[in-house]
Amino acid sequence: MSLIEELIRVIHARKYNIITFLVNDVPVVTVNFLKDRKVILLVNNMKEIRNYELTYNEDIDKFADEVINVFVYSGVDTMIRKFKGSIMKFYGEPYLEGEIRENKLIISQEEADLDEEGEEVVRSDRHEITAVIGLTGVTLAKTIGAFALQFYT
Repeated sequence: MSLIEELIRVIHARKYNIITFLVNDVPVVTVNFLKDRKVILLVNNMKEIRNYELTYNEDIDKFADEVINVFVYSGVDTMIRKFKGSIMKFYGEPYLEGEIRENKLIISQEEADLDEEGEEVVRSDRHEITAVIGLTGVTLAKTIGAFALQFYT
């Protein structure tokens, strides 16, 4: 299975519309999935913060390629490569935490529902995806693409 397929299998659908990715506790990318299939990317290349607007059009591979192009054009891809060996963390609301490491991606999610008696029940799940994964713009773009697919499903 590809990285995108593995992520789609574990990410909750229509759940996370804002996700922030950090390297060494510095925000690198924030993604905002809007209802009209517009995706806002705020990218930080450590010199400036840039704003890009993309449109998600049901083609996950084409969308991931557009995100990669943004990362290359903005200098974020080069900056991410300098952090090779580091851990990229990501967060979203409601409860989403994850890490991208060399050869591993970890996602922790939590859902709250009410049981028959009206009491809140919280379910947590944690998934580890082990594959040939590097801390690169391509990995980050594919991760964002998987979240886009699940948000717009």
